[in-house]
This record gives sequence, C-alpha cells and structure tokens, in this order.
Amino acid sequence: MPTSTPAPVGWTNPPLPDGAEVWTPSTGDAVIIGSEVKANGYVYYRCTGAAEPISGMTVYRRRAVVPAPPADPAPPSRSAATGAGPVGPDGREPRHAVHPDASAPDPLQQEEKRTPAFLRRQRERARERVFGMDLSNRPTVTPPLFSRDHRFKDLARLIVNGYGVTDDGLSFQVTVLSDLTHVAVPHDLIPVTLEAPGGRGLDTVIILTPPPDQNVCTFSASYTWNQLAKLLGLERPEGVPVRAAVVEALPQAGIRAEWWDAKTGPNAPAYFSGGIEQKNGSGRIDLRPVTADDLKASERRAKTAWAVGEPLRASRPVYRAFGDLLRPGMEMATALEAESEFFISGEQHVSVVAKLRALYSRPEELKSLGVELMSAEDVRRCTDTYYDIPELALLRRAIVLRRRRISSAEAGDFLLAVKGRTVARDGEPGERIRLASQVHLAEPVVPARLREFLADGGVDNAFARILADGLGNRPDLAEPRGWEGLAPRLVVTAQRVRYSFELAHSTTVDLSADTATGTDPLTGRSRTVHTVEFGISHAGMFTDHGTSAEPPPLAAGSGTANGTGGAAGRVLVTRPYHVPTDLDAPELFAKRDYLQYRDLRDRMMHHLFGYAAKDLALGGTKSHTLARLLDLV
Repeated sequence: MPTSTPAPVGWTNPPLPDGAEVWTPSTGDAVIIGSEVKANGYVYYRCTGAAEPISGMTVYRRRAVVPAPPADPAPPSRSAATGAGPVGPDGREPRHAVHPDASAPDPLQQEEKRTPAFLRRQRERARERVFGMDLSNRPTVTPPLFSRDHRFKDLARLIVNGYGVTDDGLSFQVTVLSDLTHVAVPHDLIPVTLEAPGGRGLDTVIILTPPPDQNVCTFSASYTWNQLAKLLGLERPEGVPVRAAVVEALPQAGIRAEWWDAKTGPNAPAYFSGGIEQKNGSGRIDLRPVTADDLKASERRAKTAWAVGEPLRASRPVYRAFGDLLRPGMEMATALEAESEFFISGEQHVSVVAKLRALYSRPEELKSLGVELMSAEDVRRCTDTYYDIPELALLRRAIVLRRRRISSAEAGDFLLAVKGRTVARDGEPGERIRLASQVHLAEPVVPARLREFLADGGVDNAFARILADGLGNRPDLAEPRGWEGLAPRLVVTAQRVRYSFELAHSTTVDLSADTATGTDPLTGRSRTVHTVEFGISHAGMFTDHGTSAEPPPLAAGSGTANGTGGAAGRVLVTRPYHVPTDLDAPELFAKRDYLQYRDLRDRMMHHLFGYAAKDLALGGTKSHTLARLLDLV
C-alpha cells in the first residue's frame, strides 16, 4: 500500500518522503534521498543521479501517493468549482499551469486538467507508438538549463539559437524566454513542439515547467533521418535514401513554444512564439535551400494569417538582390490589416479617453463587453512622412508609401511601409481588410536604388508587389523606376492613446484614440483630425482548429508527402509573406477571431458613443483625408 505524504509545508508543493520514486526532466527516473524547504516556500529535492538539489516544480511522482488529510480544513480553491487549479497564499488564482502534485495526484484528474504530468504521459505514449519501447531509438533532448534575465520585457519568445542539417540528421538549440511579470505560479507550462509546413505537429520535443523566478530556458535536441521518417510516416521507395525522402516531404520544420493557462477551464494554449510561421522572428528551420520556384509554387494556397514576416538574410532572393538597401537581420513583414476607423470631434476624443480610463478600473463592465483583460494606457507619438510623385498618384488612390519615426525608435531607423488595396465585405462597406508591408532600410538610402526596389518584380519582394497591386498594375503608374520626382509630399504628426483588449482564446484587439495633424511641406499649411481606430493585434488560438496556420499544403510534383509517388504532390514550403491574391480569400471575413473583433468593436462603439455611433463617418486612410483637407488632391 502506498505511503502517505506528510502534511504540506509551503503551499506550492508538499514535500515527498525519502524513497519516493519520481521523474525529473534532468535525470529521468530517480529516487528522492532528501528534501529542503527554502525560505521562499519552495521545495528542493536531492535525487539520485543529480549532483545539485532540484526544484520541486520539476519533480513528478511515478507512483500514486495518497495524501494525508490536512490538520486544518484547507481554504476553498477555484479547482473545486471550475477545475482550474488552486489559489495562492495571497488569495489570487494562478495565471497559468496547474501543478500536478498539489491539486491532481489522480491520473484522471491530471488528464481532465491537462497538467504537465498528463502532457508528459501523452508525449510518452505518442513516442511509444512511433518509436517503440526502446529508449535508444528516441530523439535526444538535453536537460533544460534555467536562468533569470530581468531585462527581458516582451511577453514571451522562442529563439532558435542555431541548427545543423548533416548526414546524421537534424539538431538544434532553442532558448525560451518569458516576462518575469507574467511567469505563472507555481510554474509556467510551456510545451515545445516540432511541426511541419502548415503547422501540423510532428512531435512534442519537451514540456517545460520553469519556476516563477527563472524566465530563461535553453535546451538542445537532435533527430536522426530515420526518426524524422517515422514521425512523418514515410513509405520510402526502394533505392531512395532516407534523407532524400525526408527532405522531399519536410523541406522545412518549425520549433514552436506555447504558453498555456487555465483562465477559462482546463489548461490550453494562450500564446505562442516561433513555429513554421516564425512568430517573433524565429522558429523555422530549412532542411534544404528554398528557391524562388518553391516560393512561387506556395502561392497556390492562400495565406490567411493576419501577420507574417522573417528577418532578412542571404537565403532570401530579395535580400541577395538588394542587400545594400535592406538592413540585414530586420524583418520584412506583411499583414492583412483588419481595421476600422471612425472620425470624431475634438470633444468626443476627450470623452473617449476619459471613458476608457474609467473602464480600466471597472472589471464588471469589461466582462459585460466580453473582455478578459484590458491593458493600461499607452501613449505614443510618431511622425509619418508620405512619399509621392508630383502627380500625387499615391495619395489620390489612398495608397500609402511612408516613413515612420517613433519617439522611442533608435536613431537612423528607416522604417518604410506600404499600404495597398483594400477589400470590403459584400453589402457591408464598413467591414474592410487591407494588405500592407513594411521593411527596414539601411541609411543613407540611394534614391535610384529605392526606385529599383519599388519596381522589382522578384517573387519574394512582397513590398513591391503590394505597391503594384494597389496601383492596379497599370504600366503608366506601376513603374517606379521612372519616379524620379518621388519626394515627401505630406507630413503627419500623431499622438495615439492606445489600449489593448484580450478576449477569449487570446484574441487581442487594439483600440486607439488618435489626434493627427497633416502638414503640406511646401506651403506649411496644416489640418487636424481626430479618430478612433480598432485593429486585431494578436490572432486567436482556437484549440479545435489550431491557430491561424493553414493545414499542410501540397504541390504538384513527382512524389507524394509519404514518398510513394502519385498525383497528390510534395509538401509546399511556407512562404514568409503575403501576396495580393491572399487578400481575396473568401474565408477572411469568417475567421473566428475576426468575428470576435467585429463584435467587440460594435459593443465598444455603443459603450463610447451610444446610439450616435451609427452617425460617425467611416475613415480609411488618414493621409488621403488630410490631403483632401489641404486641397492637395
């Protein structure tokens, strides 16, 4: 009969008795030979096979242990009502993972709550099905190394430090970072997965549970070609080398980290970084060089993610062609911008800011609007310089070609943006999505080279393609090589009072109250407008359909994804940019996070303006409006 644990000491993890059989990420199966409760209340164990004490946050029992009843009745926990986990000593609910030992020793409860222990068992079973029981046939993963970096202030990020593709297989090293102000109690829950093009998961590489005082984790992993072939389910034709078969079916792989929480029930993804789409600029691994033909073939499938991009490097044809103009290591990004803009008066602008400030301190009102979390106010100032030719062909057509300077940006940062064609939903002119791109230029910018870049017809020069599409691909206009008169034609200074609203499934919508002043640089005349703008800033994560990633696409070719040959074709690469045809995908207006965005926008407009909201004029492109007010167009 299993022995009982002693009464809890410290709220995070009751110490387990000496001799208890456990599993840890650093040692695998081990036996506890001692324990110590630190001053901060956390338990550290001495285990067989480990030279140093191990945090109790990463120690898991291998055999069921029946806990002894506490001496005093325990305070009520949220888990009793919702299954979302215990409360902390300060009465607050944990923000993320549910610790398996403290709240769910029973495997069925662990599965119901999707705890780290359950996820590890699930990973083990999946690997047994693929690789069998022999552990020597499994991919190699090093124990995670945890550390602390108080300087990291982004929400979360995955970085592929480096990778190698050799005759033996694929190896990589990854660092996962979290903001210390958002690290969960008693620990974060971060599954890291290996994925194929299209976002299809191949393997759970590791499940990280860093303690709340450690926000940086680094580990390495390696897969042989045979292991990758098994994960892909390849049926290799006779005489075809395993590496060749894998590379045909898997030209690229993604390393994706997800941060899970239990805010609305059992643990589920709330945020992700990396992956095949390279969110935050890293995560994709090329198992072979990606060619222009690969990128062209990938356009047969629409990309419906709201934003994509990657840091420019020598593997991109556009960087090889314009390496003297484009800043290396900086992103060329594209976006399908789901935005709504409304013109308001100066008095209404003051009222809007006051109401939003009041709303921040009223959680019940936020809940009634469907908002789970509202950010604090963020005030930004920027100066935009709009470029055009003397005929003002861009401003007349509401096409944006601008340089943006933000007060907090580094000196010499030349951020050039283009906003092209807009599509509206049939019968609903207020529902609009626009295609845009931005790129960082290296100063000093040579005007002739910039015009060549804007006129470039390269398959992966998304910036130039969006500009040409916005101009209707007209030969008389869409030939920027002849734009020798391209110069600043309008300067707009703006102050943005911005808020973010997190909805269910981590969909995040930005709202900004803007005051923008446009100035004609030739005459000095100026005009001012006030607007309220809404936009999607973070795509939703829906566990039934994954995220915004598309299912694995196929392209016509000599072999199928499983290597058997046939008409289905091989797997396409993932292109890191949008193309104009993506804007015409009919499913954009039906995406679940778009529907969430539209619903919040309408509720918020009624909250801010009441029934007068329907009388507000729709905006679109402030530069075009200011140019009209200044009689430029």
